Amino acid sequence: MSYTSWDPSPVGGLGTPQRSLITIEGTATTQRGYSPDIVTGLLQTPAYAHALVSSCMSVLVSLTTPKPL
Repeated sequence: MSYTSWDPSPVGGLGTPQRSLITIEGTATTQRGYSPDIVTGLLQTPAYAHALVSSCMSVLVSLTTPKPL
């Protein structure tokens, strides 16, 4: 799996802008997201929810598994 961003990262990386959000996120009482390609909440069947979580886990494992040299 590869990812290409339409918005190139700043030269210094994203660390500074991300750290500036720590206080805001720490005091948040609600977090909302919009994912038009995912069926949410009570509309999910157990099989769909399992497939969705399994798919996410396989991506996370592939991103965190060390690559051989």
